[in-house]
Amino acid sequence: RAWQTTRHEAAKYSVKHTRISIMPKLKIKSLRKLVQLSKEIAPSIAAAGTRHFKRNFRMEGYYSGLVFKPWKDRAKPQPGRKILKQSGALQRSIRVTAQKRYSVTFMSRLPYSSVHNKGYSGTQSVKSYTRKIKRKTKTGRKGKPKEQEVDAHTRKQDIPKRTFMNANKKLEKEILAKIKKELKKLL
Repeated sequence: RAWQTTRHEAAKYSVKHTRISIMPKLKIKSLRKLVQLSKEIAPSIAAAGTRHFKRNFRMEGYYSGLVFKPWKDRAKPQPGRKILKQSGALQRSIRVTAQKRYSVTFMSRLPYSSVHNKGYSGTQSVKSYTRKIKRKTKTGRKGKPKEQEVDAHTRKQDIPKRTFMNANKKLEKEILAKIKKELKKLL
């Protein structure tokens, strides 16, 4: 878990959130219908975008244009475990933060979301700390944990880019299909 840092350290190494805005292009003659559509379509676009980004976690990859690109595997593969899923917090953190008439903004406020979305390569300072090592007695019972001091040091980190939030042609097609469906309801 090399990427997990304290909040203070995370502020040094990553942006605190990831934001994407999607603004569909519409050509509608009637202003009244546009206003009505904009009120009804924003929640539908928000749901489609959220569903699309969460689907990236299930599929373990993302769309770049219309082409699906799988994520790079873990350095130490764990059978039966998804690549970016440890507790599910990152996937659950995707939220709609702003809904305007012509745009919807998505965000993840977790400090490490930007690191996973964009990737990271560099060194990180680690403060000194006390490590507790679990021990067992000869009979197999829990013994008193042993404490070990770890000196302050730096470590090199290379976290590959695993994009889970991005504006792409596939998402744009899904949103335009939603808009056309809503337009048919209005007309």
